[in-house]
Amino acid sequence: MEVAAAGTDVSRETLAQAELCLKQTFGLNAATVTVEKPEGEPPAAPPLSSAPEQPRPEKEAGSKPELTAPGQNEIESRAKITVLDDGTTSEQDRKGAIGDIAFVIQKMNINDELLVVAGDNFFTYPLKNYYDFYKQKDKDCVCVKVWNDEKTLRNFGIALLDQNNKVLDIEEKPENPKSNTVVFAMYLYQKDTIPLFEKYLSQGNNPDAPGNFPAWLYKQKEVYAYTFKGECYDIGTPESYQEVQALFQK
Repeated sequence: MEVAAAGTDVSRETLAQAELCLKQTFGLNAATVTVEKPEGEPPAAPPLSSAPEQPRPEKEAGSKPELTAPGQNEIESRAKITVLDDGTTSEQDRKGAIGDIAFVIQKMNINDELLVVAGDNFFTYPLKNYYDFYKQKDKDCVCVKVWNDEKTLRNFGIALLDQNNKVLDIEEKPENPKSNTVVFAMYLYQKDTIPLFEKYLSQGNNPDAPGNFPAWLYKQKEVYAYTFKGECYDIGTPESYQEVQALFQK
């Protein structure tokens, strides 16, 4: 299996976390991170602090969720991380998230199963459970969670599932959501799906927002949804990064 992560800012902490995830979850020894370099990019936010090594007592009901991350002395993996520059110099020539996935597939000559993880996700659930679900279904999979905040549902991709977790519909940021099942930017694709990225782009579909690809893919072949237990935070802006950092330090 190949693993690709995409993002505009890739820190040392992000690469270290990727190394550990690959080693512990899949036993992999290689990953690819695609980096876009838009004009006037802001200075990087300060790194997230490491969590204490000793477990902390559970917080009372209603308190903010607890985040955990490995301490620096736990990063033992030496998985090879390849960082690819897609040549972006401005908003006008950026490839978009799906365009970058296709770029990595072509550049690295990937012809294997593929895990795609958005570089601006900070999540607390184990990838192993997601991977086991994917292997059990033996189908392409998306990662979802039931979302109780109706006011923010329009900010996400929304999935409609049957009783067996098969995807019946995915719509990216809909005006009128059909469910409260939110799709997060973490996808597991089978080997025979890899050529479909080029097909998707050649048809003139939207090259940005990675959720647009599974929204097209489920109409071509079966796609299933894994419902994770845990939290997933968007740290794609300096503001959201600081908010998660504040949560993490408590």
